Amino acid sequence: MDPFYRYDVQVRPGRVNQQSWDGDLHTTSPVAWVHYRQLDADSYLAMRLLPRCAESLRLRPITTAVNLEVPVGSPEQQAIEDWLRYGAPFHDVPGTVTSITGPPGLLRSTGPGRFTFMVTADPGSDRPDMEVRLLAPDDTVAHTLHLTGVRINRGVDGPGVWLSGTDPSGVLEFRFLLGGPDRDRVRMTLSSLLGKTPADVLPAVQLLADLAPATGLVLAVRGGRPLTAVWRPEESEVRTSPLVKMARWMVTFLQALLAVQAHALQRVTVPDLEQVTPGQVGELIQLARLLRGEEIRTTWTQITLTIGASSQAPADPEFGVLATNQIQVNLAGRQILLDDVQRRVLYHSARPADPHELASAQPGDTVRLVPGSSAEATIAAVPVGDQAR
Repeated sequence: MDPFYRYDVQVRPGRVNQQSWDGDLHTTSPVAWVHYRQLDADSYLAMRLLPRCAESLRLRPITTAVNLEVPVGSPEQQAIEDWLRYGAPFHDVPGTVTSITGPPGLLRSTGPGRFTFMVTADPGSDRPDMEVRLLAPDDTVAHTLHLTGVRINRGVDGPGVWLSGTDPSGVLEFRFLLGGPDRDRVRMTLSSLLGKTPADVLPAVQLLADLAPATGLVLAVRGGRPLTAVWRPEESEVRTSPLVKMARWMVTFLQALLAVQAHALQRVTVPDLEQVTPGQVGELIQLARLLRGEEIRTTWTQITLTIGASSQAPADPEFGVLATNQIQVNLAGRQILLDDVQRRVLYHSARPADPHELASAQPGDTVRLVPGSSAEATIAAVPVGDQAR
């Protein structure tokens, strides 16, 4: 019987290294300690210590002494310094547990290991909702993103504050390092867009794409006052950033997907870009231009025409050809049908490659046409059934 903690012991199927490390922390009851141990190939032990009262951690604290071992000048050293100064999480840093103290029954496993420090969200907090604003060069607000999953922590050995949150779609994460001895820092991470709805992720990607040396980011109360000074990126941070370059290209792609969704009843999502060829991307962007009402002028070399039952051979040696066809988009193997528009191509001047072939053609036969005095063609997207020039 422990007056300070309640013990929850479970034997679960699976392997420890395949579980979510913070899964047992997101519970309705506060958790003071979680210990995992692999029992055999198919099961592992999970032991959780739950405080019996608010004073349990003070009256019977659980302490662990750890020596972290990082090379001088390494990214791991920077991560540990950010943790000391700002309370920023770190991941997979080598070290050694030298001692553990706590209530009876605590599994005191000392020795080497790899350490991760996490900061969990506090859903019960009464702090206001927050947002990130991108300021234009004239300091007007160009973009605003609501932050969700906000986590805040303070430095262990310093005055700094670490704050993290993501946009509502969960693809763009902001990490602020504020109030430390150095210049405030903002780090952004863009996660995979695969399977996301383009309309959901476009605001976050657009903000990232519009980041420039003359712009600024500020953390603020949602709809209220700023909480930080304006952070203005240095020119080198923007011009050489692969993240910003990718976002600028991705904005055009997402806008094209939105144009397709406007004419399709199937749900359009961001495909696996590794399965989309550059040619398919170019075709999709061209299609988006057509769907927005633009006419595209191009040239052609030859087309194949099928003779209809009521078709008559043209009397003139050169003639115009108007062709329409259904629009279907291939998104990494998914076929998206646009059911309310069709592609119309006007070939301004055409002639048969073999005049005798056209003169003797019967319904159902195909003939090959080549450009006449002009190789120009005009492509447009028109409503289904619209055959007008």
